[in-house]
Amino acid sequence: MASLPQLIDVDQQLDVLLHNQRVLLLVTILIFLEVLTEIVKRDFLLLAELLLLLMDIGVADFVLAAFFFHVDFVQVHDTFLELFVVAEVVQAVVDILLELSLVAFLLVSVLLKLL
Repeated sequence: MASLPQLIDVDQQLDVLLHNQRVLLLVTILIFLEVLTEIVKRDFLLLAELLLLLMDIGVADFVLAAFFFHVDFVQVHDTFLELFVVAEVVQAVVDILLELSLVAFLLVSVLLKLL
């Protein structure tokens, strides 16, 4: 009978030791699951950012194709060239007026020499 309390004491010590090992195992599993969750979360965020980048590139490609390769959007604005044409016409009129005034001055000088 003297060994029965010792047996119960050993059994309780074994139960405490196994309980500590089970708690350690559960904490280790929880840490592993937390790390695994963070890894999956990071991977999903990277995947989401990659998909957003691909969507942005696709939209940008569509917009560029719509604006630069469509015939209606590419129009020539030649108003600056039209200003050159108007300036040439004005310069031609000025040249004609200057030549006429030169002829008039020459006629006046010739008339003054004759008098």
